[in-house]
Amino acid sequence: MKKDMQQGFVTFADIMGWKGIWLRNQGNEDKILTELLEIKEKIERFIEVQCRIENLKNIKISIKLISDTFLVYSNFNEDINTNIELEFEFHSIVIKELIIYTLEKNLMIRGATSYGNYITNEMSFIGPAIDEAASWHEQAESVAIFLTPTALVKASKLNSAYWLEKNIELKKMKLSTKVLNWKEFYKSNFEDILYENSPIVPEIAKKYLNTMEYINEK
Repeated sequence: MKKDMQQGFVTFADIMGWKGIWLRNQGNEDKILTELLEIKEKIERFIEVQCRIENLKNIKISIKLISDTFLVYSNFNEDINTNIELEFEFHSIVIKELIIYTLEKNLMIRGATSYGNYITNEMSFIGPAIDEAASWHEQAESVAIFLTPTALVKASKLNSAYWLEKNIELKKMKLSTKVLNWKEFYKSNFEDILYENSPIVPEIAKKYLNTMEYINEK
């Protein structure tokens, strides 16, 4: 069956330090898989409840889990009464919840949000918005989801209280963009994650320290 091209926001976000987590849990892999599936299912329930709100009923938002990577994508059920600003806000709330739920599992997540065209089905995800988000999502050196160039241009015309202008540190550069401002909604102690994943060796220290710096910013 032919699938129509969709247009909307796309977020890729993966678990930081996944290889180390997998190695530390050899013989107990089912526990890690269960935790990731619990995060996905909790987000699905959250979306289901939110979509009962009248002005959100025309927004379709989905989450997939591919290995340690979450894919969130949104568009409209019908091409009438479309509201890009509302879609962006709904998408932002969902990925904010994704960060919080992941941290509650003592896992860290990083990702990127793009905007544009894409096609999805149960097994395939293609299109420029998919490619852009996928190419940027592993670059963050902290717990963060940031806007890629397409999403940044689109969001510059939209109002949202969930995003913060920031020069975010990436693996090979600093990028002037917007990052999802999740710290106001995080009620646990990030130090618990730091201790849970110790020893914090030089190769991974930057990710923890950058996240602590963000949390402690006034």
